[in-house]
Amino acid sequence: MPGEETLPAFLELPVHNDRDSIIRNIRSNVLLGLPELTQHEWREHALLIVGGGPSLKDYLPIIRAYRPDCDVLAVNGAYRYLRSEGIDADHFLLIDSRAENVAHVEDASDRTNHCLASQVHPLVVDELLGKPITLFHLGTDTARAALPGKFRFLT
Repeated sequence: MPGEETLPAFLELPVHNDRDSIIRNIRSNVLLGLPELTQHEWREHALLIVGGGPSLKDYLPIIRAYRPDCDVLAVNGAYRYLRSEGIDADHFLLIDSRAENVAHVEDASDRTNHCLASQVHPLVVDELLGKPITLFHLGTDTARAALPGKFRFLT
């Protein structure tokens, strides 16, 4: 049945947190009633996805050159690094469920839409309250166990 597929098994591995911790994170975050990701119409607008790594600094001139003509989506620590370089991302993406990811969103921008998997640690969400946040649910067995039959999942 459409929408019932699950994500690949490797996404189920408790890489950083055990299943019960992730389920607690999901349930805690959903109780906040934050907006959730919905499908949007196609836009003829470029999206520049920026990940972290030691070479990111070498790409700053390119990011700045393309910035006026596209949205920037920063992943994980790239968000904080771009902010330190005077670049506000339009979107921030975080899936990782560890509490230490709160460091990525210290001094977060009011202009950024913070797209968070519902499994992120509640400390990250708490740090962003009052700023634009959009939750989404991964189509993993863990997320489905936490939210049986109630939500749309990304698959």
